[in-house]
Amino acid sequence: MRSSIRYWILAGLLAANLIVGVLSLYFVRSVNQRYADLFEHGAPVIYDLRTLTREVTGVQRLARRILSPEHEMAWSGLVPEMEAARNQLDARVQEISAISIFGGTPYPAEIQAINREYSTHVSEFLQLARAGKLVDAAAFNLGELRPAHDRFQETLDGAANHVEVQGRHLRDRYAKDSRFFGGISLAFASAPLVAVSLGLLAMTIMIGLLFIVFVGSRTDRRT
Repeated sequence: MRSSIRYWILAGLLAANLIVGVLSLYFVRSVNQRYADLFEHGAPVIYDLRTLTREVTGVQRLARRILSPEHEMAWSGLVPEMEAARNQLDARVQEISAISIFGGTPYPAEIQAINREYSTHVSEFLQLARAGKLVDAAAFNLGELRPAHDRFQETLDGAANHVEVQGRHLRDRYAKDSRFFGGISLAFASAPLVAVSLGLLAMTIMIGLLFIVFVGSRTDRRT
């Protein structure tokens, strides 16, 4: 009887440890996947958006340089440089719009739309600059190109804020799940100890009852 009880206690301890180990392995894999998602969809995307922001600013800076009298002798080089920067901007926008973190959001369409608008304005500005119509180009820059640039920057800032919010939500979910799993793991880990403690308590109570019965029977015999 005692050997059978010891066998079942040992089997229970092994089963509990196995369950805790499997759950721990599952949790570790889940944590690794979430951190991978956070790394993939967080900092690199923010970096790409900030890079795109600098490139948009670089295109606009070239427009200012073309209109500056100080760079009159460099127009022949600045105009193709601005066109090349605009083409690089188009390629960067296509890459960022395909990132999965923006799935189900309006940001890819918004970024592509404002990029098309800004790219069209850049082409019109360059056409005026090549024709030597710098006065008209300056007016176009103030009336069309510069406002489109500002709207472009606002759109990119909105996308970057979305990524940062998603990252915070992911970290919050991870912290909540960690606390939940920690409680479950503690419960599973302490279950064998609780079972052993209850078993010892039950044995102690039984021994105490037997002792009381034994002492009582001896007292009755003496009387």
